[in-house]
Amino acid sequence: TSASVSEPASAAAVVVGRRDKSALARAFDDHHFVAVVDIRAPRGLDLAATTGQARRFRDGGAVAVSVPDYPRSGARASALALAALVERAGVETLLHCPCRDRTLIGLQADLVGAHAMGIRNVLLTTGSPARAGNYPEHTSVFEVDAIGLINLATRLNHGQDMAGQALGASTAFHIGATFNPFPADDDAEWDRLTRKIEAGAEFLVTPPVLDLEAFEPVLRRLRSLGLPVLAGVAMLESARQAEVLSSEVVGVRASDAVLARLREAGDQGAEAGRVTVEIIEWLRERADGLVCTWLHGTSDTAERVLDAVRPHLRGLASAPSEGKSA
Repeated sequence: TSASVSEPASAAAVVVGRRDKSALARAFDDHHFVAVVDIRAPRGLDLAATTGQARRFRDGGAVAVSVPDYPRSGARASALALAALVERAGVETLLHCPCRDRTLIGLQADLVGAHAMGIRNVLLTTGSPARAGNYPEHTSVFEVDAIGLINLATRLNHGQDMAGQALGASTAFHIGATFNPFPADDDAEWDRLTRKIEAGAEFLVTPPVLDLEAFEPVLRRLRSLGLPVLAGVAMLESARQAEVLSSEVVGVRASDAVLARLREAGDQGAEAGRVTVEIIEWLRERADGLVCTWLHGTSDTAERVLDAVRPHLRGLASAPSEGKSA
């Protein structure tokens, strides 16, 4: 549960300021509009193409690449392993850390190892329960939820492990938390967000936005909390892709107007690109940045859309990363 890891006590270790943690953190401090783009581990052992894709996203203006966790779709490298390889290739990452598949001790070990390998930006989530998929015997762990995991990372940032023992130095994690804008229980979701922020969350991430009218009041409320907000953007290619995202991804709701526009288009690919850019332009005036996903799409589309919004990104990807010591 979220109470499994308590708030950190005072510690002698020096706490690293947010600005010194990562290029993403400095971009927030400098009020730059940023883009973060998903990459995915392929099935199998060869990750060279994926690290190359990460470099292209960086060169296209992304300040970092987001490394989600895909646990039940064939033999793939872990998000932690992929993020470490991408960092070694000179590209900053945002590592997703769900609670689903690891014990609390295992999560602590992953975080300490991630820090040792240069990873600073972490998105700490509860994670979705296991589905049957390719591995019907797979079960979920959930010894702790996102609130408890954020508390753990905050302890590490104060130079202590989950038992309060000194590490000898502080980690420098830049801690992100997720928010579902369209939950079944609105009050419970906002209460959990308050507890995530109290636990130490430093920036917020939403799922892809496909209904601007419904999302606008949610975003206003999120911005009132004082933390940077990375709004999700789907790199759309078709009506089918929008339908699948809306039905399968928690927190995604496609408006009837967007779906109708895509279904009725003579060239769905071209129309989907226009819809995506329009959503980005709307978010450009309201959010602090984007987390772009090409789930159920192609990396080529992601690169084209990133190129279209590159003038807004102010060359952030070229900034050297700080705070990379183990």
